[in-house]
Amino acid sequence: MRSSVRTRHRPKLETLRRGLSRIDVVLIAAAVALVSPLLVSLLSGVRESAHQQTCRGRITNLSRALRDHHDAQGAFPTAANWSVTTTQSLQLNASRQIARITLDNWAIQLLPYLGRNDLAGQFETDRAIGDEANRDARLASPAEMVCPSDSWNRDDNPYLFRVSDELEPIGFARGNYAISGGTQMSSAVASNTKSPHGERAELWIREEPRTFQLWGNGVAGINKAFSYEDFTNPQSTLI
Repeated sequence: MRSSVRTRHRPKLETLRRGLSRIDVVLIAAAVALVSPLLVSLLSGVRESAHQQTCRGRITNLSRALRDHHDAQGAFPTAANWSVTTTQSLQLNASRQIARITLDNWAIQLLPYLGRNDLAGQFETDRAIGDEANRDARLASPAEMVCPSDSWNRDDNPYLFRVSDELEPIGFARGNYAISGGTQMSSAVASNTKSPHGERAELWIREEPRTFQLWGNGVAGINKAFSYEDFTNPQSTLI
């Protein structure tokens, strides 16, 4: 007599290999759609936080460079150095040829103290900043002067200084940092009841020897540099 053997029920192979249903796909797609904006926002926030940290670090580096300049030169850099021999008139504050009379500025003067002797050496400071000889140097955008949070300041978006309608504009690299010339009005004319404009700038012009200086209550002037001894407030509050 043949004995009978009981076998277990085995599910069909097709059942075990069943893939995702349409409902599963829809639910996953919906979840991804909900989570994606949150992830993008989170990543953007992390990236911006890193950019802001870089910006603060570069301000710190600029402050250190200012102190190093002071230690080496006995003063902070000037806001800019304007030539007193380029034009016949010494009323440089009324000139529209700034690119023609400017020889250098605080940013160029600080380059060696930021470890950028390579770029500093490209400027011919005996020529005007707008001279063709300085074209490549003035269009260079050193990272030390740029905050990465600002997408406007790019190498392909230079500042175009228009001298006149007849001449081609002069290009300059953009930056995010500036030196303080003061809180006063740029005018050197004294305030009066007809034209009240607060504290005025100081202007000094002399024919012999030819001298031009323009400054206010900031830490830098045109053709005028200041040292710590020139300020009444302590270094911790000096801006």
